[in-house]
Amino acid sequence: MFRCELANYYVSAGAVIMPFRWQEPFGIVGIEALKFGARVIAWDSGGIKEWHRGPLPDWGDIAAMSELLKDSF
Repeated sequence: MFRCELANYYVSAGAVIMPFRWQEPFGIVGIEALKFGARVIAWDSGGIKEWHRGPLPDWGDIAAMSELLKDSF
């Protein structure tokens, strides 16, 4: 996929969801999404809290993540 095509997806996204099943060490996808103005919904996982302003539900809290997703639309 070309970078410009990926940028178009981020720009048109209502939200980018990052429900990692493991403790993500950094999460570059989220930073790329923020660069293009997309809302990023993620758990407090690994290094995500280093760049995400929150709220960040506890890792694995599906109910809290789904509430954030509902609030996005």
